[in-house]
Parts: sequence; structure tokens; C-alpha cells
Amino acid sequence: MERRFLVIGCGSIGRRHIRNLQRLGAFRILAWDPDPVQVSEACKETSVEAVPSLEVGLAANPDACFICSPTSLHAQQVQTLAPRCHLFVEKPLAADGASAAAAAAAVKAHHRICLVACNLRFHPGVAALKEAIGSGHIGKVLLVHAEFGYYLPDWRPWQDYRDAYSARRDLGGGILLDAIHELDLVRWIAGNFRDVQGFRATTGTLGIETEEIACIQGRSAEDVYFQIQLDYLQRTYARRCKVVGTEGTLIWDLPHGQTLLLRPGTDPVVLRDFRQADLNQMYIEELRHFLDCLEGHSAPAQNADDAADLVKLAETIPWI
Repeated sequence: MERRFLVIGCGSIGRRHIRNLQRLGAFRILAWDPDPVQVSEACKETSVEAVPSLEVGLAANPDACFICSPTSLHAQQVQTLAPRCHLFVEKPLAADGASAAAAAAAVKAHHRICLVACNLRFHPGVAALKEAIGSGHIGKVLLVHAEFGYYLPDWRPWQDYRDAYSARRDLGGGILLDAIHELDLVRWIAGNFRDVQGFRATTGTLGIETEEIACIQGRSAEDVYFQIQLDYLQRTYARRCKVVGTEGTLIWDLPHGQTLLLRPGTDPVVLRDFRQADLNQMYIEELRHFLDCLEGHSAPAQNADDAADLVKLAETIPWI
């Protein structure tokens, strides 16, 4: 039977999911966005079937909806859609802890499959890092350090960054929620967080109302220490994760395109060179995983409860 999907939100990530679904199978894909310009762009780019309203899209009885709207709309849309279909929700699950909890509760109440986006888990370099940890190449994991930084005005140069959701509190912006993938990645490696400390701040450099900087540190339930550094200020893109163990160190560095194993007395070993890899492939693998979940072959890598916990954690990080 042909699967039907409704994509809600036709911005860049919504269009990416449409294209990737088209690559993966002969699905019926519908798209809706309250902004007619976004819908028009999606139709021109992907030849997707546009619907005039959310109600018309739901009348087609989709197997799953993809929520790719602004963060501030996620929780209410989850609660509206959970009675009707399964869900793929772009990160973060919600803009605040209470809304995230309500969204997760709706998913559970209606026994829905819900995958909250966690595409870094499907990157080949991250997969190599996780495999090396599991194989014992660095011994017992002691410390995980993740960093993500970029210059917000350069991120989407076609729009004024001060109008983008990242810069607006009312839309759920700020580097903490924007870069919540890093929190998921570190938790995946280190275990569930506890004893968390941190801060968020703005330097005033960008003239935005959301935080430009966030730093989190603590210890996991498995007694692994962690540090996470996030910012909108670095003029050169940085995204990396370092895992320190009793026998060596692993480094995943996205801009430099390699995952390295460092051990004393030997040259660095390149576990994965992904400089020529297609970055879109991790999004395709993420969708393959979601399709497996719909078939009952897998459990969501990050479910609604997992994602809600991260939103609640982010909310506790104070301003300084």
C-alpha cells in the first residue's frame, strides 16, 4: 500500500525532507505552509503536491506528518496531529519545557511513533566515532567535549538574521535550542545527564534578543564528564566532538572532514574520511530509520520523551 506523508512547513528543512522522501520511494507526499511563497518555492523545486490547508492535508489520511514549522508551533501541532497520525518532528520538540512535556504526553496518549530529528547520529563520521567507542579503542570513556559555533549573519545570507527564528524569543530561537543536536549527541555518547551546570549570555555583538553563547557542563549517570560549547559568533564554522578515554582519544571534526583515533606512541589513525561525502546522506539515513520505525522494525532513536528532557534541561540554563 502506498504510504502518504504530509510535510508541514516548506522552508529549507521541509524541502529537504520532501526531496529525500522522493528519492526513497514512490510515496504520495503532500505539503502545506501558511506562507504561500514557501509553498510556491517547494512546488517549483520538488513538484510536490500542495494542499490549501492543514485540514485538507489531514483529510488525505497521511501515515505520518513531518513538522518542519517554526519551533514555537511544534508543541501545539504535535498535540493537534497525534490523534491522527505518526510524527516526525524537527528539533527541538518545543520552545519550552512545559510545552515539550505536553507534546510528549500527547504522543504517549495516542500510542504514536514519534521521531524527533537527530540527524547527527546518522553522520558517517559520528557513526565511526560511536563504533570505535563500542569496540573499546579508547578504553573507558571519561570525558566528552562538543563544540558548535558559526556566525549567525552568514548562516542564511538571503535573509536578515535579526528577523530569523534564531534571533527571536517568540519563535523559540537562541543557540541552546538551535543547537540542541549537540546535547543529543553528547547524551547519546555519555549517558543521561545529571549534575548539570552552565550559562547562557549575549555579548551584544549581533544585536539580537536571544542568547549568542551557551556553555553546559556536568556528569552523566554513567559517571562520564561532559562539556558543550555553543555560539553564534565564530566567523569560521566549527563543529566537533572529542571523546577522551583511558586508552586514547577520538575526534570527530565536521569542517575538516575526518574522524581520528589518537593513542600514545602512534600516529593519528583516520577512522573515517568524509571530506567528499554528501552531507545530505545523513538526512536520508535518518528518514530510512523513520521508515523502519513505521514498519515496526526499529524504535525511534530520539523519541518525544527523550527530546522533551533536553528542552527541559535547556530551559534550566541561566542567563549571566
